[in-house]
Amino acid sequence: MALAEPMVMSSFFHFVVDGLKERKVDTTALFARCEVPRAWFEDPYREMPLRKYLEFLEESANAAGDINFGLNLGRRATPFCLGPVGLLFASSPTLGHALQGLATHVGVVQDQTSSALRPDGDIATFHYRIEDRRIRQRRQDAEFSLGMICQLVRFIAGRAWAPEEVHFEHPAPTSTSDHVALFRAPIYFDQPTNAVILRRRDLALRNAQMDEKMAALFQHHVAVMRGQRGDRRNLSDQIRSIIRDHFPANETVPTAPRAAEATGLSSRTLQRILQREQTGFRAIKDEERKHRAYQYLVQTRVSVTEIALMLGYSDPACFTRACRRWFGTSPRALRQMSNSELENMLGR
Repeated sequence: MALAEPMVMSSFFHFVVDGLKERKVDTTALFARCEVPRAWFEDPYREMPLRKYLEFLEESANAAGDINFGLNLGRRATPFCLGPVGLLFASSPTLGHALQGLATHVGVVQDQTSSALRPDGDIATFHYRIEDRRIRQRRQDAEFSLGMICQLVRFIAGRAWAPEEVHFEHPAPTSTSDHVALFRAPIYFDQPTNAVILRRRDLALRNAQMDEKMAALFQHHVAVMRGQRGDRRNLSDQIRSIIRDHFPANETVPTAPRAAEATGLSSRTLQRILQREQTGFRAIKDEERKHRAYQYLVQTRVSVTEIALMLGYSDPACFTRACRRWFGTSPRALRQMSNSELENMLGR
């Protein structure tokens, strides 16, 4: 079943264009090359394809001659970048309320994106991930988004605030000095998801800009926007997200009954709805394992044995057989392929 085209509010696009103009970049040729219509400039609430926005962001880094373009955009971010969702963040009573609201409402401004705030012991982790596996070039967006999240936290916690750690899905760039300067924390690459890790006690920090009346107004505005956009995530998307949240596997990858419980459905109802969506639980789990295996094997240096365990395989030989079924070759051979060979294999 083909996935619908994910969309994003064009206000993000406007922010990127402003960053290009500050660098004196002639955007006319860039717009033409990326096939950007003028209509996307007319209304910051207008939607544009998420894929096109991310392509434009990657191309903008090249046009600006700044490999850290997304990161540096994040450095300039304020709550206003996110429209009503950002203003709701800025008027929330505590940092915890603000981050939870951001995680809950990210779908209002950007489709096929998951975000969650998860307290665990003395720490809390804010996760961010684009779920559409068709979008492969994500570095600029990931660095912009996590940079923006840290700057939003500093809007409440103060400019001196720093996270405990920052995690990125993509491999480490040649130089990370700009990253260290922005985050002022240990930074880890080749991670399962993009994340900002903070002290759990920070969630209780009071927001000096809190305004209950404005918060209620923005909450209503966000609810209206959500209603206008509708819930675009079908059950298949929800199951994909549940399975992805178990990678790397620190326990058994969820079974269909556990996934049904997580979605509030019976196992029979879950399977019936998935059949209507022309898929099934096993097919989704296999598809997500395949996608994550490709990501780990091609984009990281994690050992094959570790990857097998991370994907829930107790025996590396089972993982090798799965790779041969998915890709027609072994994990080690896949790692040795050139970019052109990988593109040809994926295009088959």
